[in-house]
Amino acid sequence: MQPSVMNVILCHTTADFDTLGAAVGLALLNPGARIVLTGGAHPGVQQFLAFH
Repeated sequence: MQPSVMNVILCHTTADFDTLGAAVGLALLNPGARIVLTGGAHPGVQQFLAFH
């Protein structure tokens, strides 16, 4: 039995819109990958993600 593989996209502490955009672009190139905001996000990014 082969181990399962999960692709994870990690963002730096207090992710801003540049970070989020890069992570989303990378996720589009790697279907099934998960974006993880390891250190939280800038307040503007938090509000954006809450609405979308």
